[in-house]
Amino acid sequence: MNLLSKEGTKLVFKSAQIVWSSSLHWSVVNILLVFFRGFIPLVLLFVIKLLIDEVTQALEVPLEDRSYRGALIVVGYAGILFLVNSVSASISVFAREKQAHKVNDYVQALIHNKTTKIHYSFFENPDYQDVYHRAINDANYRPTKIFYGLVGVFQNLITLLFLGIMLLSLNWLMSVVLLTAIIPTTIYRIFSAKKMFLLRRSQTEDERKLAYYNRLLTLRDYAKELRVFNLGNLFENRFDFYRNIIRNAQLKLLVRKTIGELISLVFTVGVIVAFYAYIVIYTLQGEISGGEMVMYFLALQRGYGYFQDLMSKLSSLYEDSLFVRNFIDFLNIKISLNNGIQVNTFPDRITSGVTFNNVHFRYDDSKKWVLKDVNLHINPGETIALVGNNGAGKSTFIKLLSGLYDVNSGGIFIDGIDIKTISRDSISDNISVIFQDFMLYNVSARENIWFGNVRESISKDKIYHSANDAGVHDLISNLPNGYDTILGNLFKDSEQLSQGEWQRIALARSFYNNAQLIILDEPTSSLDAFKEAELIHHFKEITKGKTSIIISHRLSTILLADRIAVLNDSCITEMGTYNELMENRGVFYNMAQAFKCSYQ
Repeated sequence: MNLLSKEGTKLVFKSAQIVWSSSLHWSVVNILLVFFRGFIPLVLLFVIKLLIDEVTQALEVPLEDRSYRGALIVVGYAGILFLVNSVSASISVFAREKQAHKVNDYVQALIHNKTTKIHYSFFENPDYQDVYHRAINDANYRPTKIFYGLVGVFQNLITLLFLGIMLLSLNWLMSVVLLTAIIPTTIYRIFSAKKMFLLRRSQTEDERKLAYYNRLLTLRDYAKELRVFNLGNLFENRFDFYRNIIRNAQLKLLVRKTIGELISLVFTVGVIVAFYAYIVIYTLQGEISGGEMVMYFLALQRGYGYFQDLMSKLSSLYEDSLFVRNFIDFLNIKISLNNGIQVNTFPDRITSGVTFNNVHFRYDDSKKWVLKDVNLHINPGETIALVGNNGAGKSTFIKLLSGLYDVNSGGIFIDGIDIKTISRDSISDNISVIFQDFMLYNVSARENIWFGNVRESISKDKIYHSANDAGVHDLISNLPNGYDTILGNLFKDSEQLSQGEWQRIALARSFYNNAQLIILDEPTSSLDAFKEAELIHHFKEITKGKTSIIISHRLSTILLADRIAVLNDSCITEMGTYNELMENRGVFYNMAQAFKCSYQ
C-alpha cells in the first residue's frame, strides 16, 4: 500500500471521521486555530523585513536628524504579533487537550461496545487476541494524530505556497531545486514506516507474551504462587528475553533508517548552502536590500522547516494509516457468529423442556470433537446433574447452553426454539449461570448480588432473599457497612472474603436473577460441610418451578438431582436416577465409588 493508494486514503479519512464524529465543535475550533497560526509566520517575516529596512534607512541619516518613530511602530507591530502568537498557542493547547479527551472517550466507547457484544468465542481465540492487542495499542492516539496530520498538511501547504511565491520571485530555478531536495528523505521515511509496521505486526504475539510476564510479575492474582514457588527470577528472565527480542529487531531497523536519512540529508544541506550563497552574492551586487536579504534568509529557513515538516507529516500519515488499520480491523469484527439472526425471545414459561439434538462441537483451533452426537432432553422443572471426568466437556456443555458458543451441527432447543435465534438479552433474563471460575467484583455486597440482573432496579427485599437462600445474609449484615460494604481488597475501607464466602456471594447473584433455567458449575466446591448442608437444605426450595443443571464432583450435591447424565468420550453414555445408574454398575457406578472414597 503506497501513500496515495485507495486503501491508505480510505484509512486516513476514516480516522478523520472518527475524530470529527467524536468532537465536532472542537474539531472546527482547532482547524481555525491551525490555519490562523499558519499565517502568523508569514506576516512576521514581512514585519522583520520592514524593521530592517526602517533601521537601514535611519542609519543613512545623520544622527541628529534621525527619526525613531517608523522603527518603533514596526517594533510595536512585531510585539502585537508575538502576543497574538503566544495567546493563540495557549488556546490551541487547551483546545487540543479538550478534543483529545473527547476522542479518547469516543474510541474507548467503540472498544467497550465491541468487546461487550462480540461473540464469546473470540476471547478464547489467539488470533483475536492479536487483533485486540494491536488495536488498543494505537487506538487512543492514532486517529487524533491523523486528523491533526491532515490539518497540518493543509496548513503547511498554504504557508509554503506564499513562501514559495516569495522565493520564486528571487530565482525560480533555485527554488525548484530547493523544494525537490528534501524528497529523497521523505521517500526513505515512507519506506521505513512500512518496514516498521510490518515488523511491529509480526511481533504482536511476542508483545503479548511480554505483557503476560509483566502481569505475572506485578498483579495480585499471581503474587502468592510467585513467592511460594520463587518464580520471580524465572519470570523476570523471560520478560527480559521477549523485551530484548522486540527491542533489538526495532533498533536494528531504526539504525538502518537513520543511516539512510543521514545520507539523503547531506544532499539537502548542500542545496541549502548553495542557495544561501546565491542570496549573499545577490545582495552584495545591490540587487536586493539588506531587509530583503534577511527576509529571504528567514523565508528559506522557515520554508525548509515547513517543507520538511510537510514531508514528515505525509510520511507520518502513511505510517499512522497502516497502524490505524489494526483498529479498523478490530471494529470490523462481526458482533455475532450467527450473523445477527436473533428474532425470537425466550418462552415466557418453559413447557416442553430443553433439548440437545445430535449436538456436535469442537473449537476452531482443534480437530478434536469436545462433544459429539449429544442427545439429551430436560423436562420443565427438572434438576439434572451432569457428571464426568475432567475434560469430558461439561464446561463446554454449559457454554453452548448459555449461548456463549454455537454448535457445529445439531441444535439446542428451548420449547422447540433454536437457541441461536433467541436474542442475547432474552437469554440473559432466563438463564442464570454460576461458573466455577466466578467473578469477584470489588464493589458493594449489594451490587455484587444485583449484578445478577442489572436490567431491573435494585430491590432491597429481593437482594436480602437471594442472600438468605445462598446462606450469606448474616455474613453481609455483620460487615462494617452491611450491604453497602465494598468487598475485596482493591479499594479503601473494603472487606476481603474467603473463597467460600465469595462463592456464596456468587450464588446469591445467580438467585437474584429470577431465571427459568439455573446452571450451577461446582456450586459447593469452596463451601465447608456445614455451608454445603445449608445450601442443600434450601436447594429444592430455591429451584422450585425452575429447570436446573448441576455440575459437581460431590456426591451430596449430585443426589439433589432428579436424574443424572454422564458425559464420557465426548457424548452422554448414561442417563437415569441415582439408583438406576448404581444398579447398572457402569461409568457412573465407578465414579460414585471414587466420590465415596474421597470423603472417607
